[in-house]
Amino acid sequence: MKHTLLLLCLVWCYGFNATAQSSTFPFPTQNASWSYAEIECVFGVCTQTGLFQYVITGDSVVNGITYQKYYRSNDSIFDLNQATLVALFREDLATRRSYVLEPSNANPSILEEHLYYDFSLEVGDTIEGIYAPWGCFDGSPLIAENVTYDATGRKHIQMRSNLGYTQWIEGIGDPISLFSPTLLLCIIYDLPLPELLCVEQNGNNIYRKYDNSCYTIPGSVGIHNNALLPLNLHPNPSDNWVQVSLPQTIAAPQGIVQITDLQAKVVQQWQVNAANTAIQLPTTDLPNGMYFVQYIADRQVRAVARLVVQH
Repeated sequence: MKHTLLLLCLVWCYGFNATAQSSTFPFPTQNASWSYAEIECVFGVCTQTGLFQYVITGDSVVNGITYQKYYRSNDSIFDLNQATLVALFREDLATRRSYVLEPSNANPSILEEHLYYDFSLEVGDTIEGIYAPWGCFDGSPLIAENVTYDATGRKHIQMRSNLGYTQWIEGIGDPISLFSPTLLLCIIYDLPLPELLCVEQNGNNIYRKYDNSCYTIPGSVGIHNNALLPLNLHPNPSDNWVQVSLPQTIAAPQGIVQITDLQAKVVQQWQVNAANTAIQLPTTDLPNGMYFVQYIADRQVRAVARLVVQH
């Protein structure tokens, strides 16, 4: 009887572990953003010099294949009019590979797919010719040196070549640069080093490097002007209403709460005061999609958060 129970336990435990490690986490396809900080460290003193984000906005069909359109914005508040289209991205869920449509190296007028991520790799597997940042590439393949799974079941792959190493996070990408593949130890050292702070989808954090912030790196100095405090939104995604809680540390005698769309157009606006740090706003008339809620006082944006409206 004991042997039977032990056998059942082994089968169940192995099956549970295999199931957990075989789970796939696809990249988001809409209502998602990646927030990166740029940081420079000199003699142990680290300074945050900038903040940028990638946001998925719409898609494009090329040769019958649908690609998500990724824009980059050098601000904590996304404005499509000021953003730059940086990638047409697609993921093949069957093979667990992801591709970016880019100009051909041989003929920039021709678009061709380049492989950027392959989450089917296991330890010892190799992949050719993905990383060529700033001409720092010797043709050596990338080797999957280590594979781990985090508490949520996401796969992490440590990749290494002759010139350096990097890490891929399943459904998240490269925490150094999502669309500019970068090998650590193969970096021009006078350039700021990006660091992924968080990834948000439908108003929820699906990745966060630090507990407290999607805009600043704890312990860094000289914080960039765009490093804003977060607003607390609930519920998010929102259907009929959303409650906005203002950080009391920045509440001014008079202020404005705005909801803007991805074109930075103000779609709703309310006056607030220091005694009213939690307000409930209607969202019934807003179309489905991603918005930004920002708190403005003394003519400056003091806090911001992303809002997803989903009816």
